[in-house]
Amino acid sequence: MENKARESTRRAVVALREIVPGGICKVDRLTGSDEVRRQLAIQGLQPGARLRLLQKGGRGHRGIVVICGETRLALGRKEADGILVEPDVTDGHGVLGAD
Repeated sequence: MENKARESTRRAVVALREIVPGGICKVDRLTGSDEVRRQLAIQGLQPGARLRLLQKGGRGHRGIVVICGETRLALGRKEADGILVEPDVTDGHGVLGAD
């Protein structure tokens, strides 16, 4: 019983690319090389930052456009793959593949 309670309070952390356009999320952590993490941090993408995913590239294009505060950022595949987020389940949007 205690394990189930612990599981229900565990945060769902997913890759930024799993968020649907329009979805809001909070940066949980940055992964990847020191250079990529440093570049993301310079742009304001640090743990705790709130993002709204505006646009995702189509097939063959894995870039993502997000808003972080008042700043609109276009992220390439390498940068986007290094961002792990916690979806905001109260925003009415979801995560790709979730029902």
